[in-house]
Order: sequence, then structure tokens, then C-alpha cells
Amino acid sequence: MNQADTGRVPTTSARPRAPLTLALLTITAGGFGLWLAIGGLSLRLFGDPLAGGGLFGLWRSVPAFLGLPPSAFGWPMIVVGTAWLSTLAGLWMHLGWARRAAWVVALATMLHLGLGTVIGIVAVVCLADPRLRTWLATSPG
Repeated sequence: MNQADTGRVPTTSARPRAPLTLALLTITAGGFGLWLAIGGLSLRLFGDPLAGGGLFGLWRSVPAFLGLPPSAFGWPMIVVGTAWLSTLAGLWMHLGWARRAAWVVALATMLHLGLGTVIGIVAVVCLADPRLRTWLATSPG
């Protein structure tokens, strides 16, 4: 009796589902990375941060202390923001470099006082999850 006689559909091995820690990392770090990238562009193009004086207030004094204009902090924001977006894409595509890069970006994110520190801690916790490491070791097929 062959497969056509039984009427069953051949089964293939199902891909393992992405761990919830990757989804949490994507939502938190992806949103923060997008905010940093757009905020950095706004800072470079218009000289004002998107968040106004609220979230960015502390950072107005840091460039002044260093003798730099506030717009100088736009480039680091753009770099870290786009690094998060590309690193998250690499994680979802199971690329070998992505987990190591995510650790570096998570530690750099912690330097952004306030929300960045919280996001960085969440990212470190998510990246330390052994289920994520196991999932990344599987081939996407």
C-alpha cells in the first residue's frame, strides 16, 4: 500500500517555534531601535530631539560639557538604532553573528540612561535564555 492509497499527507519535520524571549526582544529592542534611528535623524536634520526636553533633557548637558552641539549625539543614536534593527533581522534569520552582535548592542544600549538601560537589561536577559540559543542553532530550513 502506497501513500496515495492511505489518503494521508506526508509529514515533514516542523520547524521549532521561536522562543517568547525572541519576540520580547524584538518588540522592546526593535521599538527602541526604531525610536533611536528616527530620533537621531531628527536630531541631525532639525537639531531637536523627537522627545523634546523630556527624555532628552539629560543629554543636552552632556554634549555641552564636551563642547559639542546637541546634534552631535544624533550619529550615535542612528548607529545604535540601526544596529538593533539589523541585529534583530539577523537573529530571526538564524545568522551566526547576530547573537554576538546583539550582546554588543545590548551593552551599548545600557549607556542610554533611563529607558535604554531598562531595554538593555531586558535584552541581556532575553539573550541569556538557553531556549534562544537552541533555536538559533537550528537551521531555518
